[in-house]
Order: sequence, then C-alpha cells, then structure tokens
Amino acid sequence: MSPYQIGLVYRVIGRDGKLVSVVPIGRGKSEIVDAKEQTLDASQLIPFDEARFF
Repeated sequence: MSPYQIGLVYRVIGRDGKLVSVVPIGRGKSEIVDAKEQTLDASQLIPFDEARFF
C-alpha cells in the first residue's frame, strides 16, 4: 500500500519527533480492514480535509 495515494486516510496512533505512526483506515469510499501500522515521516502526510470526503 503506497503512502502517496491521494484519498488514502490514516488514523494517527502516535508521533515521535518527525516520525508519525499511522494505520490506514480508508481509501476513497472504501474502508480498509486489518491494515498494519506504518511509520511515516510527518512531511509525507497532508491534514485531513473533511470537505473532500463529506
């Protein structure tokens, strides 16, 4: 699963400096089930824009 997919929504689990622990929870209108926790650089994430999804 690529962290660069537009429309991929993560739940933030924690943060340690510039690293963020996340779990993917949605892609477009599809829920992601049983996704694994990932660690990403905070610069790779874009804040959630509710207007794009609702």
